[in-house]
Amino acid sequence: MSLRQLATVGLLAALWIASQPAAQTEADNEIDVVALMEEVRQKERWIHDVDSFYLRLEGTLTKTPEAIAKRRAELKRQFPDLEELDPMMFTGLRSRIEETLEIAFDSKRVRYFTHWLGSRYEIWIWDGERVLVQSGRGPEQISHYAIDDEPGYLLGQQVMIRLSWLRAETHGFWWDPEMVEQIGGTTWNSGEDFQLVGREEFRGVPCYVIESLHPLTRWYVGVEDHLLRGFVISTVPADLTDAVTEAFAQKIAARWGREFQTYTEFWEWKNEQSAEDQRELDRERQTALREYSRPMVEHFLLDYREVAPGRWFPGLQGYAMFAGEMDENGQYPITMQRELRLVEIRINEPLDDGLFTLKMEEGVQVNDFRFEVMYDYEENMPEEKLRALVEERQKDAQRWDEQRRARDALIGQPAFPFPETQWLNSDPLTWEDLRGKVVVLDFWAEWCGPCRIDLPVAAEAHRQSEKTSIVIIGIHTPGSPEEKIREVMEKFEMEYPICIDVARDDEHQSWGLLAGQYGVFGIPYAFVIDQEGNIAWHGELKEVLWTARDLARRGR
Repeated sequence: MSLRQLATVGLLAALWIASQPAAQTEADNEIDVVALMEEVRQKERWIHDVDSFYLRLEGTLTKTPEAIAKRRAELKRQFPDLEELDPMMFTGLRSRIEETLEIAFDSKRVRYFTHWLGSRYEIWIWDGERVLVQSGRGPEQISHYAIDDEPGYLLGQQVMIRLSWLRAETHGFWWDPEMVEQIGGTTWNSGEDFQLVGREEFRGVPCYVIESLHPLTRWYVGVEDHLLRGFVISTVPADLTDAVTEAFAQKIAARWGREFQTYTEFWEWKNEQSAEDQRELDRERQTALREYSRPMVEHFLLDYREVAPGRWFPGLQGYAMFAGEMDENGQYPITMQRELRLVEIRINEPLDDGLFTLKMEEGVQVNDFRFEVMYDYEENMPEEKLRALVEERQKDAQRWDEQRRARDALIGQPAFPFPETQWLNSDPLTWEDLRGKVVVLDFWAEWCGPCRIDLPVAAEAHRQSEKTSIVIIGIHTPGSPEEKIREVMEKFEMEYPICIDVARDDEHQSWGLLAGQYGVFGIPYAFVIDQEGNIAWHGELKEVLWTARDLARRGR
């Protein structure tokens, strides 16, 4: 662990200790915390016993100037060609957004509607036969439809995920049978993971404070009514997680008479232990990490109302997001807050058929998940036209699958030599020069729009290279003027080596020789090469970077 990490660990620990709730009283010691949390969960489960449910909420999303400035800087790096960033297009730049949220369901139908005033709206419907999704900027500006014949894939957890309510455990509803099966009676935490640590006022309500480990969460349960009033989910800074875990691994090693060179070795050993021992080790690790955690998000549930006998629903709910860095006062400031106020709730009343009806407009683009095709909507589309689209999609899928399998076959093989060509930001490199290093190859082009989403990620990964020991190399397609490439490099602050691929002598010549050898026929795309110079993984850049970081840690 570095001196900087140790200093940060010490500061975080001091802040964590200072934030502890009041000590438990003798009466608190008599409380069965497992039974208490089961009661909290039971008070949510009435939602599964209703024949019908209608909910309408209205609220606001507010952001601080600091959060907006940070988002603006991120967008400028991502879209350097845009002179003006329109807050109506990029909602992350708006300081205040008014919102309406509507949820309705019975035993056969579901509706989810959300509208950010002055921005986007979305309607999700299962009418008993198919899912219909409509999105746009207003009723007169429909931009997209989606269709499916099963509710689980598109609707799934989408319907309830926007609520801060229903978070004491994982809930599965009839329209998401896979989630119901996956839950199988399990919840976030088993009984032994809960610990009553004291009492504290949470947003003006006297609460029991209960901590759990999976994830790192502090629950606030009303002393008088045993209703969930809020919870704070914490995280550990990424640069501390490894350091704390390595220290924890050495502590375990001493106890078990083992020796681990890296925490990766520790994980491999842990996974060989019994299920009971693995659970205990996970609990110990989470306990060690909790000491250095910082708040990530705080959910609140206030002003409960008895909407039916024995059924309580919060009149005000929402969440606050915290900054990832402390301010000058040693606190993690709130960067964004969302509040939703209860406007209307109806239980076990007939629902209007119009809630589950959606009229589709001619000419609007449709993403049809039933056949995995896209087209412009026609009310009476000829069967042969749809069949032709499906056949073409199947041919494309077969070709993509062959290309993926060809790339998979490269894993474990030596990386292909760089061609004799022009390099930018570097002298020509060879794999001999790079031996012992983890290398990420990012295939891109200056004319590629989607590539511009990945370029800031690659540039940041390069800036972190001294800490991560990961080398980033861009592979640019052949044929672009050098000045065009350099213009994009300057905009995105790309200081890492760029290899200009050379043309091929076949119908794929625009993709380049190196791209062809790696089986790349679409960009952006990335590969990671291990310390021995062998291909280790491929895929989207962010996914590849995760593998690269793991390889780099293993090699330390």
